[in-house]
Amino acid sequence: MSETAERATKVAVDKESGSVDSYWYASCGLITRDLVARVRMYDFASPETPDYSRIHRRRCIPVHPGDVSCISDYYTLTHNPRGWCVVFNNEIFTGGLNNRKGTQEDADTLKEVFTRLGFQVKIHNNCTAEQMKKKINDLGKNNFKSDDALVVFVLSHGEKGCVFGTDWEKVLLKELTDPFTSGRAPTLTGKPKLFFIQACQGDGYQKGYRPCSREDENRKKEAWQADASIPDETVPELADFLIGMSTVEECKSFRNKRTGSIYIQELCKQLKIAVMDDILTVLTRVNREISKGEFLSYKQMPEPKYTLTKKLVLKYI
Repeated sequence: MSETAERATKVAVDKESGSVDSYWYASCGLITRDLVARVRMYDFASPETPDYSRIHRRRCIPVHPGDVSCISDYYTLTHNPRGWCVVFNNEIFTGGLNNRKGTQEDADTLKEVFTRLGFQVKIHNNCTAEQMKKKINDLGKNNFKSDDALVVFVLSHGEKGCVFGTDWEKVLLKELTDPFTSGRAPTLTGKPKLFFIQACQGDGYQKGYRPCSREDENRKKEAWQADASIPDETVPELADFLIGMSTVEECKSFRNKRTGSIYIQELCKQLKIAVMDDILTVLTRVNREISKGEFLSYKQMPEPKYTLTKKLVLKYI
C-alpha cells in the first residue's frame, strides 16, 4: 500500500456494492477522488480484502490503525466559496501611535493564502474604532446558511484585551466575537469561527530561558502547590470559536517593516504546507517555530484559545 493511501483516514463502504461513499470524502474535505480511487483499488486487489457484507452501511473502516477518526469528528467543508475571510488592516494611525509599516505584506499574503483555501477575502484598510465596530456588526447580520466557516483577521496596535482603531480608540476583543455567537448569528451555529489578532497585548517583553535539568525540575515541583480554581465550562452559545493571538497577554508582538509580522507570516507558511493537519496542529507548529526566534533580543509566544468542538482542516481547493 502506498504512503499516500496509508495516510487516508477512513473509508465508508456501501453495504451492498462495496463502493466508496463519495459523500464522506467530499464533506470531510480530507480525501480527493484520486486518493479514494487508489484506496478502493488496494482494498479490492488485496487477497486479504475484508468481507464488507458484515459491515453496517457507512460504518467507518480504518485503513491505517491509529489514524484520524470518523467524519463526525470534523467540521464539514463543502461549499465553494467556504465563506468570508475579513481582514482589518490598520497601517496609518493618528493620535500618537506609530504607523504599522509592513502590515500590507501581511494583508497581501492573507489574501493569497485564504483565496486558495476557498474563502472570499474582504480587506478593510485603516478603520477607526467605530468603523471597525460597525463593519463587524454588519457582518454578523449576514445569512451564513451557505457558508461553512468565518475567518476574521485584525492587524493593528493593541493592548491587553483590545485592539485599536486608527484613531487610537479601543475595540474590545469581545466586541469582535459577540456578533457571531449562536444567539446572535444562528446560521453560524455549529460552524467554526476563527479570529486572528495581530497586535500587542501589553508593553512587556518575553525573555528566553534554558530548560532546567530533570533534577532541578523535580525540586521545583516539590515546592509548588496548586491554588488555581477550576475554570467554568464554556457555554454552548460561545462554542466553535477559535481566537489566535499573536502574543500572550501583557506582551509585545513583533513586525518586520519590510516582510510583515512574525505571526501572520508564519501562520500562512504553515497553512500552505499543512496538507491534512487540523488547525490546532497548525497553530502548535506556529507556536513552536516562533518560539525558536529572537526579535530585538526578545522572544514572542503566540497563544491560541478555542471552544472548537470538532477538528478543522483547511485545504487548498
